[in-house]
Amino acid sequence: MNKERSDGSAGEKRAVPARQTKKGAASRGGIGERLKPDDAFYAHLLEEGPVGLTSVDCDGRIIYANARAEKILGLNRSRIKGRTYDDPKWRIAGLDGRPYPKDALPFEIVRKTGKPVRDIRHAIEWPDGRRVCLSISGNPLKSPGGRFKGAVFAQEDITAEIALQEERSKAAEAQSRSEKFNRSLIDALPVGLLHLDREGVITYENPALRRMMGVPPEAASPVVGKRILDLPPFAAIALAPDFDRLRKGESVQRKGVPWRSLMGPSLILDVTAVPVFEAGGIFSGAEVMILDVTEKAEVEKALIESERRYRESSAVLETIFDTIPDVLGLQDEGHRILRYNKAGYAYLKTTPEKVKGKRCFELIGRDGPCDVCATSEAYRTKRPARIERYFPEIDSWLDIRSYPVLDESGKVIGALEHLRDITAAKKADIALRQSEEKYRNLIEQSHDAIYLLYDGKFEVINKRFEEMFGVGLGQTNSPEFNFRDMIAPQSLPLIEERERKIRRGESPDPVYEFTAVTPQGKQIECETSVTYIDYKNGKATQGVIRDITERKRARERIEASLREKEVMLKEIHHRVKNNLQIVSSLLNLSSTSIEDPRALRFLQESRNRVRSMALIHDRLYRSSDFARIDLTDYTVGLVNQLFTAYQVAEDRVECEIDISDVRVGLDKAVPVGLLLNELVSNALKYAFPDKEKGRIKVGLIGCGSGECVLTVGDNGIGLPPDVDLSEPRTLGLQIIQSLVGQLDGRLEVVRRDGTTFRIRFPLGR
Repeated sequence: MNKERSDGSAGEKRAVPARQTKKGAASRGGIGERLKPDDAFYAHLLEEGPVGLTSVDCDGRIIYANARAEKILGLNRSRIKGRTYDDPKWRIAGLDGRPYPKDALPFEIVRKTGKPVRDIRHAIEWPDGRRVCLSISGNPLKSPGGRFKGAVFAQEDITAEIALQEERSKAAEAQSRSEKFNRSLIDALPVGLLHLDREGVITYENPALRRMMGVPPEAASPVVGKRILDLPPFAAIALAPDFDRLRKGESVQRKGVPWRSLMGPSLILDVTAVPVFEAGGIFSGAEVMILDVTEKAEVEKALIESERRYRESSAVLETIFDTIPDVLGLQDEGHRILRYNKAGYAYLKTTPEKVKGKRCFELIGRDGPCDVCATSEAYRTKRPARIERYFPEIDSWLDIRSYPVLDESGKVIGALEHLRDITAAKKADIALRQSEEKYRNLIEQSHDAIYLLYDGKFEVINKRFEEMFGVGLGQTNSPEFNFRDMIAPQSLPLIEERERKIRRGESPDPVYEFTAVTPQGKQIECETSVTYIDYKNGKATQGVIRDITERKRARERIEASLREKEVMLKEIHHRVKNNLQIVSSLLNLSSTSIEDPRALRFLQESRNRVRSMALIHDRLYRSSDFARIDLTDYTVGLVNQLFTAYQVAEDRVECEIDISDVRVGLDKAVPVGLLLNELVSNALKYAFPDKEKGRIKVGLIGCGSGECVLTVGDNGIGLPPDVDLSEPRTLGLQIIQSLVGQLDGRLEVVRRDGTTFRIRFPLGR
C-alpha cells in the first residue's frame, strides 16, 4: 500500500480494556483468610461437624444452620433460615406421636429460664410420611448487659436409636409371648412330661401325664413333691435303678413297657429320660417323656392284617400304581397311611418304613386332620371328592382328589388319595394377579387419561379419563356411544387420516395433538401418545392423553405477544435506518461546503460507515427473523455500494464474493458490516494506485466448530513494512482492531501476493 494508507490521520486511540486478574481468597474477604488458623479450624468444625447446629434470635427465628442441620432436617439452608422454632410446617410431635406442647420446646425453656437445656427429645413429622427423631441441647445467648438475645442449639438425629429401642421392646414382648407359647405348647402336648430335681423329686407334671394317670383336672397332683423312686408305678418302668445313670449323664429309654397308672387303666408306654445339667456340668435333674402307645400297638396289629390283604392284590395293579407319576396313597378311615406309590415316597422324601402307621397329617407336622378333607368327604359321601389348598408346613399348593374304595357290600374300606403339586402354577397365577393389580394402580393414579380402544369401543379407561371427558366405562360401552363423538369437528380429518394409514399398513406418528369435546360441549386440547397392539382378533389402540388446553392458550398468548413485538421491532429498525440515512445525507450535504480534500475524505468514510449500519437495519426491517440476519445479500449490497461511492469501475477492479449461508445476530451483524466497510474501503483506496487493475476477494464462511471466518484480500501493492498491526496508528486500523475485539475474534494478516485480512470469530447463539 502507499504511504497515505499507512499514515492516515490521527484519530482517537482505542482504549484497551484492562486485563482482569484473579484474586485470592484474601482479596475476596473469605472466611479462610479473615480467620486465624485456629478460628478457621473451629469454623470448619462447626460447619462440617457431626452435630446439627442452629442459632435463633430473641424472637425464635432461625438465623444460622450448619451442613449437618440441613441433612438432619432434610431441608437446604435457604429453607431453614427465617423459619421460627415453632413453625407449624415442622409438625413437631412427641416420640410417642402425640402433639408436643409448645411450652416444652427447647427455645421456650431457654428463653423463660435463661438456662441451658439438655437432651430434650421430640420428633418432626413431614407431610410425605418421613419422621425424624431429635435430641436437642441448647444454651442461651446474652448481651454484655445480661439481656437475652437468642440461643444456639445442637441437634442429634436419634431416629435410629429410637427405632432400636422400639425393636428391643418388641423383642422383649415377643420373648414373653414365646415363653407363654412354649408353656402352652408343653401343656398341650399329647406326651406326658415330668421334671425331676437332682434328688429325683418330681417338680412338674403336664396335663397329658395327669390324663394318663386318670387324675381329674381339678384334683391335686398325686406325684408333684414326691421322689420318683418311692412311687411303685414309676419304679415299674425301670427308672428307679437307672436314676444313677441319669446322674452320670446317660439317657434312659424304654419301649413297650406295660404300666398300671395310679388311678387309670393299664397302658403300654414308651419312656425316655434325659439328664439336665447346669453351667459347669453340675447335674440339676432330669426330664422324663412318657408316650402312650397303647393305641399304636393295636394299630400295628390291624396294619399287619391290612398289609396281608393288600399283598394279595394283583401284581398288575401294583405295577400300574407305582408307574403313575402323581402321588397316590391308600388310607383307612382314621387317615392312617397304608402305602404310597413310588412317586409318593419320592415326593415326601421318605421310605415305606418311616410312613407305616402314621396319619397323613402327621407327615407334614400337623396335630390333626385338615378342616376340609377330601378323604373324609369321600368316606362320608362314598363319592369322589376334591379340594385345592395351600399347606404352609411344606410351602406348597396341592390339588387333592380322593376316591372311595368299596367292598362287595358297598362299605368304604379305604380311600385312594391322588395328590398333584400345583405350587408353580398357583404362584404364577398369584404373581400375575399382583402384577395386574400393581399396574392397574399405576394407571389409576396417573395424572393423564389412559385408555384401550378396540373396535370403536373403550375396553379400559382410568379415573382421570372419566374426570377429563365426563364419561364412565358404562357409557362408552353403550350401543349409542361412538368414540368419534368425543372428537371435535376440526380434528376429525386428522383422526380419519391416521386410520387410513393404519389400514394401509403404515405407522402414523405416535404422538399427535387433537381437540376433544365432552358430552357437555366443552372442548379440550389434547396431546396423545399411542401404540398399536395385537388384541383379541385385531389391533387395539393403547394411549395416554394429556390435557394441554392451558399450555396451548399460554403458547397462543406468547405467540401473539411475539407478533406484536416483531411489528414493533420492524418499526424500530425502519426508523433507525431512516435516521442513519438522514445522518448520511447530512454528511453528504456537509461535504459540498468543504474544500479540504482530507476533510472530504473523512466525511466520505464516515458516511460509508453510517450507510453500512443503515443497511443492516434495512435488512432487519425486511427480515422475518430478528435473531438471525442473512449476511449474503447484505455483503453483496455493501460491496456494490462501496464501489459506487469510490467510483471504481468493475472492469478495472474485479470483486469475487464467496459467502455460505451465514446468519448472525444483531450484536454480530453490525461489527461484521463495519469490518467489511473498512477492509473493502481500504482495498479500494490504497491497494491499486494509479488506477491499476486488480482483484478483491470477500469471503464469509461458517465452520463446523460454531465459528465463522471473514476474509477480505486483494492482489494489490500490499501493506508497507513499517505498519505494526499490534499498535495501529491510523484510525482505520484502530477501528478494525476494536471491531475484532467486539466480535471476540482473532485477526490474522497475510502479506503475500497483496494483503489478506482473515478474522475468525464465534457465531454465538
